[in-house]
Amino acid sequence: VVNKLDVNINSLLVKNENEFLLTSDNGIIFSTTNSGQTFDKLKVPNTDQINYLIFKNDNEIWAIADKTTIIKSLDSGKSWNHQNIKSKSYLNAIAFDNSGIPYIAGNNGVIFSSHDDGKTWSEENTGSEIDLNDIIFIAKINRLIAVGNDGIIITKDLKK
Repeated sequence: VVNKLDVNINSLLVKNENEFLLTSDNGIIFSTTNSGQTFDKLKVPNTDQINYLIFKNDNEIWAIADKTTIIKSLDSGKSWNHQNIKSKSYLNAIAFDNSGIPYIAGNNGVIFSSHDDGKTWSEENTGSEIDLNDIIFIAKINRLIAVGNDGIIITKDLKK
């Protein structure tokens, strides 16, 4: 099956074999519940571009918009709330630890975390100014790993 949308697709987030989301320019997220046969548009207000998406749970979605904004939806993308993060650096990826704490990796070596579900943010000291492009959490060993330009790999063991 070939399906074509008249936009640039920036990323894909799979929920299950039938449901997934596509991000695009113009602040639009496309949602399907039938493996891509049809798509619904989910408009994110006051956003020009969605750069990254991640599910926190079945209904809660977090996203990076316009490179420096964090937004989240508690209803599978029907409505969105902007999170109050003040970053001068581009933000690139989000990961959640076992307790649901979000960690965000960005340019200039920044990693942000929030212990109140995104209301306030703290910048973690990574000791690096190299751009971080992705971040993951490995639950089995309770460790964050961020990777970036120039081959940088930053690991952080989290308290259990």
